[in-house]
Amino acid sequence: MVVFSHSPVFFNVSGNRNSGSSLSSNNFGSAIAEYEIYNFGRQRSEERSANEFTQKLRTDKESYLLRLKKLLSQRYLDYVFNGAKLRWAERNSTRLEEIHSSSKALSRAGLKPEADSVLTYSSYVQALAMQDNWFGKQQAATEKLKEFYIDNFKVEDYQVSHFLDPEINSFNSEKVNPSHPFLKSIHQESEYYQTKAETERRSSLPSLKILGGYAYRGSGSDPYGNVSGKFTDGFSNSANNALVGLGLTWNISSLHTNRQKANMLSKEAERLGYLENQYQLSMQTEIKALESRIVEQQKQLKKESASVKGASDAYEMYVARYKSGLITLTELLQIRQILENAEKKSDRCRKRILGAGHSKG
Repeated sequence: MVVFSHSPVFFNVSGNRNSGSSLSSNNFGSAIAEYEIYNFGRQRSEERSANEFTQKLRTDKESYLLRLKKLLSQRYLDYVFNGAKLRWAERNSTRLEEIHSSSKALSRAGLKPEADSVLTYSSYVQALAMQDNWFGKQQAATEKLKEFYIDNFKVEDYQVSHFLDPEINSFNSEKVNPSHPFLKSIHQESEYYQTKAETERRSSLPSLKILGGYAYRGSGSDPYGNVSGKFTDGFSNSANNALVGLGLTWNISSLHTNRQKANMLSKEAERLGYLENQYQLSMQTEIKALESRIVEQQKQLKKESASVKGASDAYEMYVARYKSGLITLTELLQIRQILENAEKKSDRCRKRILGAGHSKG
């Protein structure tokens, strides 16, 4: 008896033991081939699902690279800001050094009290300490940038003066495309779950296959009933069988399970679709808010720059008046403090604009 199926084939061959060995040598071999000719689109659905998953992984890579760019940009902005503060500290210490030199000369000439020289020296030393503080922060920012550039980073190749010019950095009203790899990744994940749900639905449908089988049987018993136990005699009395036909496979027991899995995957795809819309709306709102904020801060920066220029011109005139003995040291230091505060406010405004532009990008 020969049985063809999807599992290994077994049968028994025996003969009458009229003469010969008490054991019969038998040999058997079989092969089965099948080809699926129709599966109701299940394979195409699986291919689409695999393609969506591959695209999602590529988008996740883009998101990771974008996070690296964001980190690099933030470190570069810190480098720019610390550099600006260092130059501010250097200007401030230079002014105090000039005031100290003038007060010392006037004290020696007997035109100003010695206390003026002591006071200006104290302020000058404090300015030098502040300069050292910002120099350390600038060096730290530079080292953090070197994590991305390693040995190729040179400070002179990354000038930051153009970031601090309000005219050069006037706001560009060009519209921003709110597309983002993160949103794209969510969309592709939603598509992936949708195709997986379709695959589960189609998995409950039958498959139509072409089946082909071949079996070889050899027996140690001859037509006369003589039995041989020799292994080679097991190939002497052979019989071959072949089978070709159509097979329909349908796992009915999985109908309910596949339906439930498909519903679960569809709900997950729907959830991700709502999440994508939520993030997209949030991103568009944030972009509009940043655009309005940058416009107003650009106006503020221009006014702050004009204020700094006015305070600087006034300071130069008051220095000349102090050297001429027309004003006291206290008045000069008050004017210097006004100039210092104006420069601080201008630097803070630039930092906010750079930060807003970085967030918008």
